[in-house]
Amino acid sequence: MVLVISARFEFLPPVFLMFAALLCARFSAQKKELLKTLPLALLLGGGCLLALWSAHALEPHPANQLAGGFTPARNLVTQLGARNLAFAAGAVPRWTETLVDSLPGVDRRLAPAAVALPVLLLLLSVAGIVAGGFAGKENTRRNAVFLALLAAWIGYMSAIYSPMDTYPLHFMRHQLYFLLPFAFLLALGLDGYERAAGGREKAFRAILAAAVCAYAALNARAALSLNDELRTNDRELAFLMEAQRAWPRGCLAVHPSQNQYNTRADLLKKYFPMVTDRAPEPGACLLKYVSPEPKIFSASAASPLDQPPLLAGPRSEPWRKLEFRHGYYTALARPAPPNWTGNYIRETVDPVPLTIGFFKFEAGGRDSSYLDSLAGADAFGVGEYAAANRKFRAAAAADPACLRCKYILAISEAGLGRRAAALGELAGIEKASPGPFRPSTASW
Repeated sequence: MVLVISARFEFLPPVFLMFAALLCARFSAQKKELLKTLPLALLLGGGCLLALWSAHALEPHPANQLAGGFTPARNLVTQLGARNLAFAAGAVPRWTETLVDSLPGVDRRLAPAAVALPVLLLLLSVAGIVAGGFAGKENTRRNAVFLALLAAWIGYMSAIYSPMDTYPLHFMRHQLYFLLPFAFLLALGLDGYERAAGGREKAFRAILAAAVCAYAALNARAALSLNDELRTNDRELAFLMEAQRAWPRGCLAVHPSQNQYNTRADLLKKYFPMVTDRAPEPGACLLKYVSPEPKIFSASAASPLDQPPLLAGPRSEPWRKLEFRHGYYTALARPAPPNWTGNYIRETVDPVPLTIGFFKFEAGGRDSSYLDSLAGADAFGVGEYAAANRKFRAAAAADPACLRCKYILAISEAGLGRRAAALGELAGIEKASPGPFRPSTASW
């Protein structure tokens, strides 16, 4: 239920199924108890919730659980076999880095272990359940009910969890979710073996302990083999942690936040002393942070008035930097969904070369333009329109491609009562803008 509450709504059917079964089992000896108000209310409420979920899940948008087609056997073999048991056993799965519209991560050339090990797990578990039933007739009905519930759960998960991963650990949570009913199934089977062991319980438990240790060792080996599977965000976070530990005393980090796809400003603000929306003191030690965002993200509704990112130019002097090729984190390379009305941020899947780091400010260009803009905004905020106008004009001159600089210059011209000059700047922005020009006070 915790997963359902936290938006994993696909877990509602198995959770409701198990809850209903437990409720019915609780009152099986006292059938009249099941017909009382509270049990009936719980069952009817859960049934209504499940009906609403079904209506939502079967819509084409936003969530069609069977959007990838109905291929439960292939899903089971891939998720439990290739991505889990066979991988732990040493059969490294093949991932494809090419994203397509349908089942991007499915490898049709599965290793034999990917098929054999899930079949072996199922046979081993069912055999244990049957053995436990023969060991005592009182277990037969219980085991049959549990087996039916787990079979329904496994069938449901196999139907909805089409492989989507295209690199190691991509959607790893799906393999963990998928493993859960099989863990219960194996536990039920082991319970049956223990009951059938009779007086040989110690030997059974010793074998079980050895098997658990071997499984843990195999999983640890598989996990350690993925230590080098770092994505761009992994490398960037490690870089920032190292930079924070070695940060020079008295220096301030600088990273503009006024754009559509910036997510680094708040992170930097939390862990580094940082220039926010006020101009720094003259002569302050400033280190601009160059993030990978401008090269890996694109916005479908990017505003021409976004603050241009600070970049590392050929003359930039690094305090610390890191160079590597992009490893995308999630699959956002496709076009925006049909009827999408908001801004759609996409991440490239291409291994583009990236340079991130903290760099000293350059004289002139975009660096000077940004600092002049901050100084102009400070002056404008206290009513010093002439001083603000000079700073905004210097910012626009330092970075002629900065439409945002021209926009705030136009505002300052209007503040000085120079209507014609303001309209001239706005007309220039309209002409140079690659997209619709919709000025707003939020833009600056």
